[in-house]
Amino acid sequence: MSIIAVIPARKASTRFPNKALALILGQPMILRVCEALKNCKFLDQIIVATDDEEIYQVVEKAGYQAQMTSLEHQSGTDRIWEVISKMQTPPDCVINVQGDEPLIMPQHIDSLVQLYQKYKSLKPFWGTLSQSFESLEDFESFDSVKVVKDRQGKALYFSRYPIPMSRQKIMEFPSKKAYKHVGVYAYSFEALQDFQKTAPGFLEKSESLEQLRALEMGVPIYVHQIQDQLHGVDRVEDIVKVESILNKRADTHSVK
Repeated sequence: MSIIAVIPARKASTRFPNKALALILGQPMILRVCEALKNCKFLDQIIVATDDEEIYQVVEKAGYQAQMTSLEHQSGTDRIWEVISKMQTPPDCVINVQGDEPLIMPQHIDSLVQLYQKYKSLKPFWGTLSQSFESLEDFESFDSVKVVKDRQGKALYFSRYPIPMSRQKIMEFPSKKAYKHVGVYAYSFEALQDFQKTAPGFLEKSESLEQLRALEMGVPIYVHQIQDQLHGVDRVEDIVKVESILNKRADTHSVK
């Protein structure tokens, strides 16, 4: 069984241009993600898929593998598919780790791989991660994607809006029914192939969330809950938050 992680990283970003190379405690963000994946138990290969020569050079110079991809891609999954579709022998499982998740840790990816190993016979397979919300502000933010799950841990819906909504009163916080989605995925090769053959549907276009295409296709998405608080980088001001969390982690480890 082969498992490959691909990190899509583009230069253009409406809210934060060239954020993949933004320094976090002195290290480019994309290299922090690569470093975390390097220490995963189950990965056979790690590839950064980028449309930018500077990102490519930074990654390669640091000793990681990068591959140039088209400027025309609309999503990270499109960029990943370009990389995977060129392989002579496709992997069994593809891990999609966004280049703007600098707080990701090896155990998070390992847990996602274990989720794949548990459900891989139920093809096509999709898996992803979730965490609890940090605050009411976090829950209400459109930057935070919410996911609600069924009793077996499969996603019922993802939204940028607070869900579920109560007709009687504003939902109590913290919610025990809604979780914060972490944009990291595991797909079986067949699932990724089917996804690329299917045009975006109404839900995906409405919410600008490509995982809704999988749900519209009738593909179950298994969601694993992590205990750590991750914080993706969408805007420049997010770096301060991320650096604060990293410093707290360092202090915790030094105490131990």
